[in-house]
Amino acid sequence: MNTIRMIAVALPMTILIACGGGGGGGGTAAAPTTPPTTTPTVMLETLPGYAVVPATARTRVGGAAPTAANTMSETAIVTEIQRIATAADTFEFSDFGPTASAVTVSCTNKSCTTGHISDVGLLTFSLNGIDDLSLVDDSRLVGFASDTEAVMVDGNVTLIQSQAAGRQSDGTQLTFQTYGGWVTNSVFGVELLDVTENGTTTSRFASFSFGNDTGELPAGNASPARWTGSMVGMNTSKEIIQGRALIEIDQARDTNIITYLGFDNIVNINDGSTVADMDWFRVSIENDGTFSSTTGGNIEGAFYGTGGTEAGGTFNRGGFIGAFGVKK
Repeated sequence: MNTIRMIAVALPMTILIACGGGGGGGGTAAAPTTPPTTTPTVMLETLPGYAVVPATARTRVGGAAPTAANTMSETAIVTEIQRIATAADTFEFSDFGPTASAVTVSCTNKSCTTGHISDVGLLTFSLNGIDDLSLVDDSRLVGFASDTEAVMVDGNVTLIQSQAAGRQSDGTQLTFQTYGGWVTNSVFGVELLDVTENGTTTSRFASFSFGNDTGELPAGNASPARWTGSMVGMNTSKEIIQGRALIEIDQARDTNIITYLGFDNIVNINDGSTVADMDWFRVSIENDGTFSSTTGGNIEGAFYGTGGTEAGGTFNRGGFIGAFGVKK
């Protein structure tokens, strides 16, 4: 079993070399010296570059530039992700494999497991170890390097991106690009993993959502109640999309049904083109606050936070896998 955890910026692994030396007096044999020992420097891998250009993404989506007031420093980003992960107990995961699929990962005492074997190798992981957006297990990678930056604030959601690189002991090179965000009690995103082995590169894709799930039906809703936020997605051409996400529940009619779950104003961040809206109607909510539908594309998710003030999940539709986060 692999142990998968999300990581922050790796510190350089350069080891200082201890130097020694000696001298001799006239006509006196120099005392033997112990040759200095040298530990090879571990060279960090070259980062692949971020998935999106922040200024371009903000212009195309209409998001606001991050500021200090939005706690946009890298340290603050890591602190927020760690805070959410510490309280999280639900992990939604979707990937492009031989056939695209989605799965809800169950977590007990922060140890999460799934029988689903994914292209990014997610088998088991610990939510306690999550402190960035990336699904990277750096414990077995040589020359690991990573970086994270804020991209925008879009309504209720803070969007950030991560990049990472490393190599396995057999020389296989791995690079990661992740784009996503967080609300208050949940995190979501998409990730591209490029694996280069013997000169051949294979691309793999994943989306995810995790948080402190409500564990029950969302409570105290007006009719209709609305949750708004953002969605992100990625296709096998490595294009990233982003748009607005909306959930509506008419509690006066049925507390166990999401009347409408949809994404609109979807833009391809890479080229600025628009993408068709994605809609799901009358999605069933289980008594534990989770929901899913396979009509017109898979979508799975959960309500997060006390009373279900937030929701998030993953989807697979129209050649894109993706994830979303919303807040009431």
